[in-house]
Amino acid sequence: GVEQFEQLATEYFRDAGWGSLKVGSLNDAVATLDSSDWGEADPKSGLDHPACHFTTGMFADFFGRIADTPLAVLEVECRSMGASRCRFLVGSAEVMEHVYDEMGRGVGYTEAIEAVH
Repeated sequence: GVEQFEQLATEYFRDAGWGSLKVGSLNDAVATLDSSDWGEADPKSGLDHPACHFTTGMFADFFGRIADTPLAVLEVECRSMGASRCRFLVGSAEVMEHVYDEMGRGVGYTEAIEAVH
């Protein structure tokens, strides 16, 4: 189940030097991948936007292969911005495009996901 997958994914990425992952979901529309120690983030950088670009592409490919369907990934919280964690959303391209567009209009990602039907 999800617990075993979370354990195996965390072990895989941690052993590869990336950091730990916690897997969850929001509104049954997207999966969440959270990490308080993700290697690509730099908490000292003080950026105003998420910065784990390599990870975003890697997760889209990795989890898309596991799911055997194209998936999109969007980083919505980042330790490089001063957040306590990096949070990546994983979902269909259609859902992620909706969330991205709504965030561009100033809507929070949780509200954008709640509007997905």
